[in-house]
Amino acid sequence: IEAQKYRKWIRNSLNILIGNFRYIPEKFKRRFDSNIVVTFENNLVCKFTGRMRFSGDQKDHVSLKGNSIIQSVDIHLNNGNIYGITKFKLFLPRTRGNFVDEIFVTELLRELNYLAPRTSYVDVKINNVNTKMIFQEKAAKELLEFNQRREGPIFEGDERFLFRLVE
Repeated sequence: IEAQKYRKWIRNSLNILIGNFRYIPEKFKRRFDSNIVVTFENNLVCKFTGRMRFSGDQKDHVSLKGNSIIQSVDIHLNNGNIYGITKFKLFLPRTRGNFVDEIFVTELLRELNYLAPRTSYVDVKINNVNTKMIFQEKAAKELLEFNQRREGPIFEGDERFLFRLVE
């Protein structure tokens, strides 16, 4: 994944990293045009355009790796899909506790016929920084279609209210 306006993306990332706040303000969660290249297991390479933004509520979603910034991101593909997914998140593994548990629980819930996003552990290169991240489908229309559910509202918990109580 590469941001088309790399300097603006890095400036935004640095502001998040060095900012004097605990919870990331919404002004740092704006979307940036990006180019996404996916190499599948059978060496098929697909190129997409999309938009990416910082993902997460707290600073555990951003860190330094050497001289580079790595962070959790939210991706919306403009064209095409990855296994039927057009909206997904890439999380830093430590943001989900033990990442193996996260993947196991989503698979277990799906086996028990609960609605759960497809989740996997993938190699990622964001702006020429290689890392491993958790790929997770967002709660959207494609999640319902994959789980053979009728389209309708998807209710999701919102942690912002819990964080405001903690503040």
